[in-house]
Amino acid sequence: MSSWDTVYSDRLMTIWEPHDIVVQFVARFLKKRQGYDNYLIHRDAQRILDLGCGNGAQSIFLARMGYEVHGIDVSEEAINVAREYANQEALSIEFSTEGCDQLSFQTNFFDAVICHGVLDHIPMEKAILSAQEVYRVLSPGGLLLVSLASVRSSLFGEGLSAGRNTYVLEDGPEEGEIQHYFDEEEISMLLPSSQFHFIDARHKLEEELTVSTGLVPEVMKGRWVLTAEICKDE
Repeated sequence: MSSWDTVYSDRLMTIWEPHDIVVQFVARFLKKRQGYDNYLIHRDAQRILDLGCGNGAQSIFLARMGYEVHGIDVSEEAINVAREYANQEALSIEFSTEGCDQLSFQTNFFDAVICHGVLDHIPMEKAILSAQEVYRVLSPGGLLLVSLASVRSSLFGEGLSAGRNTYVLEDGPEEGEIQHYFDEEEISMLLPSSQFHFIDARHKLEEELTVSTGLVPEVMKGRWVLTAEICKDE
């Protein structure tokens, strides 16, 4: 069993609510709720891919907002949990087990792609291939939301070095997995400006409190939160 399967087989170790950056992305760039069933539509998006969907928390939120959602993940256990979650919520979501560097979807298939904390857990070469696949499956003018671990994170440098800004985690639920920390140069390599036009780029510090021997040390997890519009011909 992979470490990701181990994580998702333990229901207490997974997050069941959508991440705030996904909620904010929808409200700012897709549609904002203005009443119980009234929305201000920013962009006429219909079909969204949740890339690296995990247990489906983001997918569930997006489906509740009325979108046609497809979720993929390399962990079969994660997909099993996501399907169970969607069934309990009586939501129709297409989940499948597949990697992000060879997507099974048609070109220009999606209006938006959500990719939270995924491309920083694979080697840089594979991340670049995955970004090109995202570019392919997004329609002209489609939107990408991506979050990436940053070299400014206080966790940068932890683990066994496995290349530039890359480490193999030595403990915790993700033990043995890759953690890559992105700098500005690598973001430009991953998401070239000729294909991805940034309409919002933020660096976010997430404060995490960890209880240990009676003390509560602070860990600042630095992340890039990037929203880009796809540049391609109709």
